[in-house]
Amino acid sequence: MSPATAIQRHHHLTLCTGTAQEDYDFHTKILGLKSVKKTALYDGVVPIYHLYYGNDLGEESTLITCFPMRQSGRVGRKGTGQISAISLSVPQSSLGFWSKRLTDHGVANKEDQRFGEKLVKFQNPGGIDYELVGIADDDRKPYTGGGVPSEYGIRGTHGITVSVASFETSLEFMELAWNGKQTAKDGNSVRFEVGSGGTGTVVDFHRDPSLGQGTWTFGEGTVHH
Repeated sequence: MSPATAIQRHHHLTLCTGTAQEDYDFHTKILGLKSVKKTALYDGVVPIYHLYYGNDLGEESTLITCFPMRQSGRVGRKGTGQISAISLSVPQSSLGFWSKRLTDHGVANKEDQRFGEKLVKFQNPGGIDYELVGIADDDRKPYTGGGVPSEYGIRGTHGITVSVASFETSLEFMELAWNGKQTAKDGNSVRFEVGSGGTGTVVDFHRDPSLGQGTWTFGEGTVHH
């Protein structure tokens, strides 16, 4: 695949959340991200906001975007064949700060690690799994007006975890369609990185054959893409 057309990193991550106000408060008042813009989801007949959060300039790879779905009544079902968690990059030294900040805002969280990376796990108000991953050398600029000191601020996307019943077709897709490289494996988890690798390029697959098929379209409580 030509480097000119190969996928280099994540551009944004998009979630189906609850209410617009709940979503806005979570991302701006707790995570300290900037409300970059508000548009609409032009798919279907029920008006749905499309909310964007990121850094000062709303640069690619810093963006989380959300469809507040509560008014539509559409609720997702978690399972295989979908993104089960999103991870965001923060400085390694900030993990203690974030654990305390989340706790102070009533957000349950716990420390964990995967593939040698330390992280803090928690959920948004609608039950979507988030992770803040400690990264030593992420030079993306955080939002500076969200109440979080810049030395602790969220830098941007780190990666996603995809739940699968088996690895075979997903790994083939990553290698042939996305030009990804497998960089780690640990039991039922496999890591791929695209482009030059590193934070913002990670796609992890977690195998769990016991789970049923998850929903694949719009539904509150799930990641859309």
